[in-house]
Amino acid sequence: MRVLQLVHDYLPEHVGGTELHAHAVAMALRERGHEVLVLTTERDLARPAGEARDRVVDGVPVREVVHQREYADVAESWEQPGALAAFERELAAFAPDVVHAHHVAFWGPACLGRARAAGAGVVLTLHDYFPVCDDGTTFAGEAPCGVEPDRPCGRCLAKHPLHAPRWAAAGGGEVALLAAARERLDRFRAGLAAVHRAVSPSRHVADRWTAFGLLPPGCVEVLPSGVPGDPAPPHRARRDGPLRVGFVGGLYPAKGAHVLVEAFRRLPAGAAELSVHGALEWFPDYVARLRERAAGAQVRLAGRFDPRAVDDVLAGLDLVAVPSLWPENAPLVVAEAHRAGRAVVASAVGGVPEVVGEGGVLVPPGDAAALAGALEELAGDRERLDRLAAARPDRTGAFERAVARLEELYAATRA
Repeated sequence: MRVLQLVHDYLPEHVGGTELHAHAVAMALRERGHEVLVLTTERDLARPAGEARDRVVDGVPVREVVHQREYADVAESWEQPGALAAFERELAAFAPDVVHAHHVAFWGPACLGRARAAGAGVVLTLHDYFPVCDDGTTFAGEAPCGVEPDRPCGRCLAKHPLHAPRWAAAGGGEVALLAAARERLDRFRAGLAAVHRAVSPSRHVADRWTAFGLLPPGCVEVLPSGVPGDPAPPHRARRDGPLRVGFVGGLYPAKGAHVLVEAFRRLPAGAAELSVHGALEWFPDYVARLRERAAGAQVRLAGRFDPRAVDDVLAGLDLVAVPSLWPENAPLVVAEAHRAGRAVVASAVGGVPEVVGEGGVLVPPGDAAALAGALEELAGDRERLDRLAAARPDRTGAFERAVARLEELYAATRA
């Protein structure tokens, strides 16, 4: 089967959960004999918008289309005329049996309808909340934006220009942003009508999408994805010295690293040490604030790492912290930690509790005092930490089962 995987960003430059999962699926599908092409975008001011180039990542063919992420008007951020034209060219050239969309940021929802009109099956993985939030997180700054099915929010659109002639009738300002948000949601609902089947790694995100009327409930299947690889034996935390805690992920406000740093500032000296693993250059202002907050605490900003070597990072940790503030889907770092035999301490938000299960401790999101209390307790009770590691959910073969189910869904779109 010819499978076109559509995603906004891709490895090696972009290493978020969506990109890592899409890449793992692409590799698994190739191993199963399918012909796979990943179609993605990249900002590159040295090349003209729409130009495509081919590369290979771990044996996976990738076609990258230049997209400068700049718009003359906010509506272009969902209409995506240039990207849509590029998508149609690649669709005709590759002639896929199935288009598996992981993310339509920078592509726009209309590409789903174009794929179906071309005779391709359309499968969608729900990774975040992009149809109702241009940032994908339903999170503004360091607090939830409050968007609900009956309460639109246009704050995430304020970063794009409002071209006066188009939005003058809306009155400008916040009123125009709300009008833009409503139009954007309508366009996404129309585009998503082309989806044959959709999967979500968590029940929480599936329920949110259906609550917003983005997809009918019967269209969405909860499919826990897991991560490739066999689980290691449960880790036994070291008994001497500070508890080794790690943050592994994106360094921007919604991920909550600043809350974790604040929690460390509250810990007794010598109780624990924190290493923060993630790209330091993507959000330099936020990282600068992290450095300021970390001054005097046992915190080290370790920077980038090769996601293929995440187990090497986890090997130096006794505990993985996932202090997310936004209602995450099913963070891959939790599954990676459990695969490596590590327990987690995580925010009780979104789909996170579904993946943590009995393999960790949950705390209220954004509550540095509660997080510090949990860390101090685990630092003082390493045997409990060992029990949590041993109680992690059994995800043996979960990723392989998820890929096999995707194959069944692909075939169902062709029936």
